[in-house]
Amino acid sequence: MGDPDETIREALKKARALLAQYIEPDGPNEHQTVKQLFGILNDPAVSQALQQAEQPVRNRKRRQQLGDAA
Repeated sequence: MGDPDETIREALKKARALLAQYIEPDGPNEHQTVKQLFGILNDPAVSQALQQAEQPVRNRKRRQQLGDAA
């Protein structure tokens, strides 16, 4: 799997696009939209990326990227 942050960003982009379709005339109904949102957010890659993102930052390079290095 790639970068957890990128995986999360891609899932958010997909969810936003889906919600944008929902508000359009003749867009998907509520049931279809919720079902598709669950599909996006319950994707195993997204779940794994969220778990990785919530873990304490242990990698020195990662800490530097986040601006937490001393």
